[in-house]
Amino acid sequence: MTKRKWTGSRSGKPIERPVGEVRHSQLVTTFGPGAMVDLLGDAVIVGGLDHWTRGRAVDEPRLRDMVDLKLRANGGRGLSLEHPFFSPPQTEDEPTRKVGIKVLEFPRWFVCPECRALIASALLDPSGDERSHKCDNGKSHALVPVRFVGACRRGHVQDFPWRWFIHLGGKNAECTSGRFRLEEGASGDFAEVIVSCSCGERNLSAQHSTAKTSRQVAAENDRG
Repeated sequence: MTKRKWTGSRSGKPIERPVGEVRHSQLVTTFGPGAMVDLLGDAVIVGGLDHWTRGRAVDEPRLRDMVDLKLRANGGRGLSLEHPFFSPPQTEDEPTRKVGIKVLEFPRWFVCPECRALIASALLDPSGDERSHKCDNGKSHALVPVRFVGACRRGHVQDFPWRWFIHLGGKNAECTSGRFRLEEGASGDFAEVIVSCSCGERNLSAQHSTAKTSRQVAAENDRG
């Protein structure tokens, strides 16, 4: 994630600024653990509760007893009697990275709105306020997170396997040095999404390719 520093209001020392902010009501509804959040120039996925700093202790004896009973009935450890619940983290002062929730950059692929280059974050400079790259014309442009990710029926997510997808069934399946491009039509329709590699071997329509891949997987499952 990108890091920015600004001067704290009390100590006067530079402190690291969080990459974004969310309200308490958003944390317990839309943007809880596992949720994807769009930030300025980046996108992240919210970490689990074990990656949150604690807020104030919440005293709810009846809720504690009910949850504790269910946990123990299912073989769990039960809850602490003194501090079973904590509110989401919050700060009354200027926010810092010591107070809050941890997030992971996701997806880790970015697109240049100008030249349509598709680039993995590992190939980009992590410093600065935003992801950017220099197009072939020599001008630098800010990148935006790609709008496609991979997911299974059980809810697990991952970066979409672009390299495999682009070279699916092609002669250059082992291509590792090509540069990728992601073209999208003006309407944003999935049928107008074209992904290509500079090796020139494949230039696939996303809709056609995913349908083909689904048929291949189904055929393999039938054989198994």
